[in-house]
Amino acid sequence: MFSTTQTLCKSLTVVAVRRIIYNGWQFYYYLNRRTYSEAEAECSRIGARLLLIPSADVQSAVDRHLKVDIGIISNQLWEGTWAEGYWVGGKDSASEGTWLWSNGARIPLRGQSGFQNWYAAPSIGYFEPDHTSPEHDCLYVNARDRIGFLPPPVGKWFDGRCSMRKFFICQRRISAGKCRKIVCICH
Repeated sequence: MFSTTQTLCKSLTVVAVRRIIYNGWQFYYYLNRRTYSEAEAECSRIGARLLLIPSADVQSAVDRHLKVDIGIISNQLWEGTWAEGYWVGGKDSASEGTWLWSNGARIPLRGQSGFQNWYAAPSIGYFEPDHTSPEHDCLYVNARDRIGFLPPPVGKWFDGRCSMRKFFICQRRISAGKCRKIVCICH
């Protein structure tokens, strides 16, 4: 995994970005808060899309980068928004309860086959996605080391209101020619 920090300038607005290379992909961790639709537009502007997490390997790479390179967001007991995180490319806005990645692939719910990483705190009966909040249509990965007394949620998936402003992760495929110019490590 290769990591670097870069700054992209857009009309005199400085945008902090952390980039990692993973298995032929570039993951861009944007350290500026945007709504879900603004994050999608920013990813599209650079020829990317919001990150898809279809496997445990990709989730592990995301978690590792959150914990080691970027650093998790320490919990000052809720500190405004209790679940800081990064938008990724999943939504259920087309049909409530049917979660899809932006490429159309189904995102499994707890108990369904396929990879999923939804947060759960069974001791208090709390499970994501939280279907009691139908306006929570967009998926984010948590970047906090804890939520009060609850189990560690770093990298776990939560649903949130798409209008919330969060950090976000874009992904873009690396072309073979570009990969030769930089160090690419595949896991």
